[in-house]
Amino acid sequence: MPRLPYDEKAAVWDLIGYKPTGDNILQAHISQAPHMIGLGGEGGGKSYAGAMELLPHTLLPPFLRDGKPITRLYWIVAPEYELARPEFEYLLDALNSIGAVVSHSFPTE
Repeated sequence: MPRLPYDEKAAVWDLIGYKPTGDNILQAHISQAPHMIGLGGEGGGKSYAGAMELLPHTLLPPFLRDGKPITRLYWIVAPEYELARPEFEYLLDALNSIGAVVSHSFPTE
């Protein structure tokens, strides 16, 4: 997925009050690198920043292929389900705060 320019992401973040904290997170959001790996200790903000990076992309409209609308599909992956859950929850909270969720469900495991 090509990454959106920082200004476009920041316009979405303004809707939910997200401001990147720290130079490393800001530089990760500014970067146009096709792949990123977040490194840091527990509680360093990797999950939250990752969810916020994805948020503006989830709000893009479907695109057309052969005249048919194609909805984008995004994956949040980790070695175990519980390790990816924070990103899902941060993203869900942000989408809920702007009224972009009709319903949702999470598996327990």
